[in-house]
Amino acid sequence: MPHPERRLAGLLSATVLLGFAADAARADGCADATQDIVTDRPSVTNSSIVVPGGSLQIENGINWTQHPGQGALDGPNTRLRFGVGNCTEMLVDLPDYTGGVSGHGPSGFSDVAPAIKHQLQGLPSGLNASVTAGLAFPTGAQAISGSGYNPYLQLPWTQDLGGGWTAGGMV
Repeated sequence: MPHPERRLAGLLSATVLLGFAADAARADGCADATQDIVTDRPSVTNSSIVVPGGSLQIENGINWTQHPGQGALDGPNTRLRFGVGNCTEMLVDLPDYTGGVSGHGPSGFSDVAPAIKHQLQGLPSGLNASVTAGLAFPTGAQAISGSGYNPYLQLPWTQDLGGGWTAGGMV
C-alpha cells in the first residue's frame, strides 16, 4: 500500500489535470497584461485570479500573530508567480523566518513549496475560482514546518457583488 503522501499527491495531480482538461476549450476569461494585478501575499486568502501568461510577479509581506502569552513575527513571506500559459501559473513559496516575540514560541525557517495554479473557466458571471496544488519540501525547521512532505490543495474564490464590492474565501 502506498504512503499517504503518495496517495494524496496522486489525488492532487488528478484533480488539477481534470481541471485543466475541463477548461482547455474555454480559456478566454483569464487575466492579461492590461489588467490590474491581484496578489496572493501577504494576505491569508490567495487570489482566485492567475497571473497572465509570460509574466513574473514577485510578492512579499510580513505577518505578526498575537495570541495570549505568545506572539510571532514571520517574514518575509515571498512568493514567485510565473504565468506559464493561458489561465495557468507556477508558483514557489520561498522559506521565510518565524521568530517568537518576547522569546516565546518556536523559531526557524519554513519549507520551500512549489505549486501549480489554474483558474477555472465557464463559471457563472462575476464568480472567479482557481485550483492550486502544491507540495512543501521538508527544508525548514521541524518546529515550524513539521518533519515530512506536506501536499496541499486550495480553492480560492471571489464573487463580484456589484458597486465595487466582492466576497471571497478559500477552501
